[in-house]
Amino acid sequence: MLSTGNPAVATTPVSVRVPEKDTTATFTISTATVRTLSSTPITATHGTAVRSATLTVLPPPLSPAFKVYRQGVGYQGFDIEVCTVKNSVGEIDCVFDASLSRGFPTKYIWTLKVESRDITFTTTVPELNPPTTCALYEGARMIGSYVPMDVQLRVERNDEGPAGGVASKTLRVSAALSQTQGYCGFRLP
Repeated sequence: MLSTGNPAVATTPVSVRVPEKDTTATFTISTATVRTLSSTPITATHGTAVRSATLTVLPPPLSPAFKVYRQGVGYQGFDIEVCTVKNSVGEIDCVFDASLSRGFPTKYIWTLKVESRDITFTTTVPELNPPTTCALYEGARMIGSYVPMDVQLRVERNDEGPAGGVASKTLRVSAALSQTQGYCGFRLP
């Protein structure tokens, strides 16, 4: 007879047949997808003989991934490539959505970089509309009417530390006003 101490973590067949003259047999243990490291005892019983071993099941590896869409519009099936500075404070209209990340992250660490300036935001939810300010773009070299912004995402799970590498995208940031100078001193075409 076979049994598991926690069927939510792993299940075994009810029994396994050990051929005569053999002392071992192979059987399959089915494991669940777990959010955190989980253990369960696996027990084999034959008559009065009982043997147990602990099986540890790991959560899937962390893997960061994200999509970008316009605030107020929602995701339309494709990433946008241009974020617009929407006010004189310097906030952008993009939403970064890390729900594509794998491995049950509990912390999302976003870094936005414009040339030598960067800002980091840490959240416990996958979506972020970053509260950027004009200071992030100060002195940045414009390419036409845009400033390139590198966005990086790292993920963590339950204070295990960063894992799974970094997901990154380069976006273009533009201004929203139709005059010579846009918000944050951006030149407009």
